[in-house]
Amino acid sequence: MEQRVAHVVDKHLMPLGLQTDREALCQAAESFYNKLTIADRYKPGAKIKGSVTLTRATQSRQKQMHVLGHDFGLSEVRCPTRATATPFFRTP
Repeated sequence: MEQRVAHVVDKHLMPLGLQTDREALCQAAESFYNKLTIADRYKPGAKIKGSVTLTRATQSRQKQMHVLGHDFGLSEVRCPTRATATPFFRTP
């Protein structure tokens, strides 16, 4: 795993010049990978029994909304209740 993280950091992230701390990038890349692994393995044990309101940024990119959908994909997991996504307005 360390070699894979080092490869991604050295060949793809460091050249971007956005972060100069290699160790911090290695930790962030490994943490991100672990989060993706946990999310992929997660299997819900029960269904939600109530209304669901999700909050999304008002300036979401169109591509993200196309991929996620209006309900962030909850209808695909057969959520028995209505799920809505409410825009979150940031105050200056």
